[in-house]
Amino acid sequence: MTPQRVIIGTYTHQEGSAREKGLYALALDPATGQLECESVFGEIVNPSYLALSKSNDVLYAVCELGEFGGVPGGGLSALRLSGHPRNATLINAQPTHDSWPCHVTISPSGKWALVANYGGGLTVFPIRPDGSLGEAVCNLRQQGRGTDPERQDGPHAHSIVFDPSGRFALACDLGLDRVFIFRLDETTGQLIANEPAWMMTEPGAGPRHTAFHPGGRWLYVVNELSSTVTACAFDAERGALTPVQTVSALPAGFKDWASGAAVRVAPSGRFLYTSNRGHDSIAVFAIDAETGGLTRLTVTPAGGKTPRDFAIDPTGRCLIVAHQNSDSLATFLIDPGDRDAHPHRRACRGAPAGGGAV
Repeated sequence: MTPQRVIIGTYTHQEGSAREKGLYALALDPATGQLECESVFGEIVNPSYLALSKSNDVLYAVCELGEFGGVPGGGLSALRLSGHPRNATLINAQPTHDSWPCHVTISPSGKWALVANYGGGLTVFPIRPDGSLGEAVCNLRQQGRGTDPERQDGPHAHSIVFDPSGRFALACDLGLDRVFIFRLDETTGQLIANEPAWMMTEPGAGPRHTAFHPGGRWLYVVNELSSTVTACAFDAERGALTPVQTVSALPAGFKDWASGAAVRVAPSGRFLYTSNRGHDSIAVFAIDAETGGLTRLTVTPAGGKTPRDFAIDPTGRCLIVAHQNSDSLATFLIDPGDRDAHPHRRACRGAPAGGGAV
């Protein structure tokens, strides 16, 4: 089976620790789950979330900071990828003009990079023909607060993704308990509020990340503060979301601190996975083919501490978990016969983790 190329972003400066390079290129064997580190590169500070260009030769990495190049806020970097094993050369970087950027996505046209900043709102950058970034053309910040006085004292944008048609951009705001819905003006890069402009989650849920079902009929929202998943019906014509079910990602009776983090739908569309920090686990759900509803099947130990993010390889055979607090990766083989995800015996330690995987 042909190896898959994986790039891992990490925190380079965190809680008094620092490392010079924060991007790791690995080879994944989808048949066995084995990971092999091929190269380490990128003197980029806190490249905690990543996205690839449409041509797969430029990597965009957020710089999750409160100040970037002397400018308040974080940054976004563009790096040229080349060779096997992979190497990366910095093309350029731009400030987001908002603090703690934590998610980046590339528009379906490949002309725009959209960033969610946890410190506030959303930033849009033009992507030039050579892959470099122009100066930000849109900085959008919502107003308000949620019910949690500590975590929802104001807006906290946490992710932004496009629907399968590419017509709508949907952004989770943890601080406001809303998933905002926009249209992207392909000429100017402005985010234009849709009608309806948002969907509310349950009070105090803290929506963090989303995943569309391959068919585009349903969207799944992992809620950080409540460690739940909300299944939503999606009207592809209007761009409207309707919540239809919210289920816990934790086992019954668990009372300690936990925090929902990442969510993915299997390429088959049959299963959904979320990660639980604190409980340090991966929850596995079956997806009803008719309604899009969820039934929790298992909650599996994640193989490390604080599973911040994970990815499923394109074959749907292997799941890679990045653990922030144990500085490690773990691989799981997905067994469709048992409707479960089984951890490979070898957890891939030694490759710092905690960010996003491409």
